[in-house]
Amino acid sequence: MTGEEWADEPEVPKKKGGLPGWLWFCGGGCLIAVILAVLGAAFFWGRVKEGLDPDVQWAKMDQYLEYDARPDDWSIVFGMNFMPGTEDMFTFMGPSGTMVNLMILKASQAKGREEIFSQDFSGGGFAGINKVSDLQVGEVVVQGRTLPVVRFTQKPLGQPTQAQAMVDITPEGDNRFFLAQFVHAQSTDAVSDETIVDFLKPFRIGPAHVPYLPVHDASSSDEIRTTLELPPEEPYEDTTTEGDGH
Repeated sequence: MTGEEWADEPEVPKKKGGLPGWLWFCGGGCLIAVILAVLGAAFFWGRVKEGLDPDVQWAKMDQYLEYDARPDDWSIVFGMNFMPGTEDMFTFMGPSGTMVNLMILKASQAKGREEIFSQDFSGGGFAGINKVSDLQVGEVVVQGRTLPVVRFTQKPLGQPTQAQAMVDITPEGDNRFFLAQFVHAQSTDAVSDETIVDFLKPFRIGPAHVPYLPVHDASSSDEIRTTLELPPEEPYEDTTTEGDGH
């Protein structure tokens, strides 16, 4: 075979590797979360009990993302740290049934950004079943930082079509991959910037972070001052004297 014939040989495309476990979970939606919870109840009961304890999970969350206070409208319903490729994972429920899976992925999984935040993103879950549609890759500004976001709709197995968004909220300088997956479990309305910004308000994501004060704490002056990192209120002193008419 001549040199020219060799040069004309078509290049064989590189075969993509399999999806990492955490990305497969993302594409499976709520169904996989339920399956894992059932399996966990059978084989990891101790971990499941811990995962269902909001005080334990918020304490763990503070190790990854600093936050001012627990938000009024969002609550951690489950946490687990036995998903392959992850250090931890937290599931939140919020207004109108919106769910957020916040994954702390190991540094070895950071290459997942290239697949997720691209026009070639095909979703996770079951191949050929959970195909994404209406894919839009863009950015969202949160607390002065511009974060990558990908929005799409997807129909997980056995569930209605859902609108989803994935946002890279990795702290600056951290070599891990912090991924927030927003899911409108019963709606195809796109996940808005407002929803993303609202969820992240309590967390210290960027330089323009404004101290977050939950409404249910507003009745306590001491708690307000602690949350906003203000000095203690000076005690009141009565400076009036007898006979001054006051």
